[in-house]
Amino acid sequence: MTEQLGNSELSELLKSRCPHVFAARPVFVSSLRLRQVNEVIQAIEQTVSSPGWREHALDSAPPIARHDPRGARGVFFGYDFHLDDDKLGLIEINTNAGGAMLNVLLARAQRSCCSGVVGLSPGQEGPGGFERSILDMFAQEWSTSGEPRPLTRVVILDESPQAQYLYPEFLLFQRLFESAGIDCLIADPADLAFHNECLLVDGKPVDLVYNRLTDFYLEGDNCSALRSAYLADVVTVTPHPQAYALYADKRRLVDLTNARFWKRLASISKSEPYWPSTSRLRFLSSIAMRSTSGKTAVASFLSLSAGLVVAVRTEETSSPSGFGKKSLAETTWPSPL
Repeated sequence: MTEQLGNSELSELLKSRCPHVFAARPVFVSSLRLRQVNEVIQAIEQTVSSPGWREHALDSAPPIARHDPRGARGVFFGYDFHLDDDKLGLIEINTNAGGAMLNVLLARAQRSCCSGVVGLSPGQEGPGGFERSILDMFAQEWSTSGEPRPLTRVVILDESPQAQYLYPEFLLFQRLFESAGIDCLIADPADLAFHNECLLVDGKPVDLVYNRLTDFYLEGDNCSALRSAYLADVVTVTPHPQAYALYADKRRLVDLTNARFWKRLASISKSEPYWPSTSRLRFLSSIAMRSTSGKTAVASFLSLSAGLVVAVRTEETSSPSGFGKKSLAETTWPSPL
């Protein structure tokens, strides 16, 4: 792994900061479980596309959640599942899931020394293909925001980023962006300034903010510059407050288990073409109910390292950022084994 990093200092930082981030043993997930996971994700996506769900979710969120994110959907959604023998439970939906770059690193390390894992790792293009899909995803977030020029500067944002558990992954993302010719800075929200209708970091204009904050609605005083720039539509923020309100607010997971809620929402949603079938809703509700019966939430990066699933969502797009064209309507990327 040190060889794949090509940086002894980063290798030591990863070992000291994240000593338990990688599973000690491979975890095999059956095709049946993966089909169930996919079915749950599809049911959730269809549900969230319903105007009834949208109105319900945004009504209970701060006003910033109603602000139009200009086409950005949100990067790195994580659907965190708990596998326990014959049971499958949805623990949470995470709109700023971590761990993707750590999985790329692990896949590269394993492929370089263990030929037997090649057939077990998903994707024909391997880690390099997944990295390209990550760049494509950010390029699409930028282009769907209505920006015709290439993406030139990204800020990875979190509070006290150097103190964060996953700071090594921030450095890996920084390296990935810079390899594609995109300037990338890692910053605290207090480092940002909003001046002359422009979001700045170190005096430089910011195109896109890769948001790793847990202040999901940008309510803190240290987020004032980011909040102002976002509401002024001068920066692309991904993931954004609206994505959190629609998917990740824990109250929405409770809604998935509430039969009365389903009946009420279904009664006003009969004409909606994407409303999930009754059987899917029943299955989705049963999965989510298992998750709220005393199970403890687990972090996304631990789920990923244990061999679970992260969804990377992009669509076929002609990217102005030079990343090319990619069709990846919904790609699941299990952790390398």
